[in-house]
Amino acid sequence: MKIDTREIEQITFGAVRMTETNEGVCFDRFTEQAKRLYEMTRKDFYLKALCPAGVTLRFRTDSETLGLSITAAKGSSRTFFALDVEVDGKYLGSIINFEEDASSTVYSHNPAPLGDFSGHFDLGKGEKNVCVYLPWSVRLTLREMTLDDGAWLLPLPYKKKALMFGDSITQGYDARYPSRRYASQLCKWLDAEEHSRAIGGEKFCPALAACREPFTPDLITVAYGTNDWSHSPKETFMKNARLFFETLAAEYPTVPVYAITPIWRADDEAREMTFAAAADYIAECAAIHPKARVIRGIDALPHDITLFADGNLHPNDAGFDRYFAYLKEEF
Repeated sequence: MKIDTREIEQITFGAVRMTETNEGVCFDRFTEQAKRLYEMTRKDFYLKALCPAGVTLRFRTDSETLGLSITAAKGSSRTFFALDVEVDGKYLGSIINFEEDASSTVYSHNPAPLGDFSGHFDLGKGEKNVCVYLPWSVRLTLREMTLDDGAWLLPLPYKKKALMFGDSITQGYDARYPSRRYASQLCKWLDAEEHSRAIGGEKFCPALAACREPFTPDLITVAYGTNDWSHSPKETFMKNARLFFETLAAEYPTVPVYAITPIWRADDEAREMTFAAAADYIAECAAIHPKARVIRGIDALPHDITLFADGNLHPNDAGFDRYFAYLKEEF
């Protein structure tokens, strides 16, 4: 039984809009205002904004099977992707385009094919809750979704909404499986619908914080700083970080804000300012918001390059597991 567009829209969470094309449906996690911001300034950021990071299909059903057909297109500097399926909170399986090689720890830039993919999942008997995690690394078109003939389908809403600002690590670099991203694990634990505004390579961008959202979040996370420290003049970083939190304070004065300072990176030698000083300054700026809490990212992961897919900056699945376990104690 093919699920129609209207039903797919009802079970889609974390997207502000769903677009139907001749090929299938696409999912927008950024508002039109925010997409225009990137379209006018950074074309590579605009493509990353089209990747459905954090978007899930969440529903309850009595179907014993689930079929998914998708098309994956380039959206980021990574071509590998996975689409994950969970049943009753437990991982069931994935559609992937890469070789599963547990011995390979540095894999972030390995090429992988894009195009059409499909998967058929045995959900088991009886009623169950299903969550499908869409990829963070590629643009995706859902060509078809099927359940058993005569099966019923009900949306499974989250209790909260989380607005998550950040850079590549919050977008998902370099989780092989999207359900292992720290943002995915945190939102699952909080029962929060993730609305990701994370872009790989992004820095504190006050204009993004000022973009109007079609909802009021229950919590906001902010996880910038590593790119500001490594690629921005000190004066620019300091100005933008302060203005970002000032904007959040004006737009969302009553919403709790969790400011996560940068996690450890292997190349954290001093530049215009030390890595520790950059984190301290972010904490100082976060205090502008009346309901801000600072979380020290530097303590989240041991200084172990085997927890990073590129050996330097971006966590692998094991690294993201450790990151989530740390954050879980801070929320």
